[in-house]
Amino acid sequence: MSATDVGQFVALDPPQVITFVTGENMGHLEIANTSPTKNIAFKIRTTQPLCYVVKPNAGIIEAMGKIKAEINFVPNEAVKNADQSKFQVQFAYTELKSTETDQLANLYSMLTKQQIQ
Repeated sequence: MSATDVGQFVALDPPQVITFVTGENMGHLEIANTSPTKNIAFKIRTTQPLCYVVKPNAGIIEAMGKIKAEINFVPNEAVKNADQSKFQVQFAYTELKSTETDQLANLYSMLTKQQIQ
């Protein structure tokens, strides 16, 4: 499998639009690794980092595993157009285990753009 194949082994739920519960300012994103043999490192980014707290915002999902990220909206008057925010989920194959998240920064610094989806 090449680095460009990693996308076929990631499933997002919801796949397109994150819905925030009214009054709670909270949404969820489930990321599933459907690869039967490879671990995947992930990172969640947003166009409005002052408006959102994402937990976990990065991690490692072992083969056939999944995580549920909690996304909290934090109203911020200094940010305009928060309703047009976008999220990006980056992922790459890794040999790291889910307990080795302290090594993620080093992993991403070593990867090429072609290895990150």
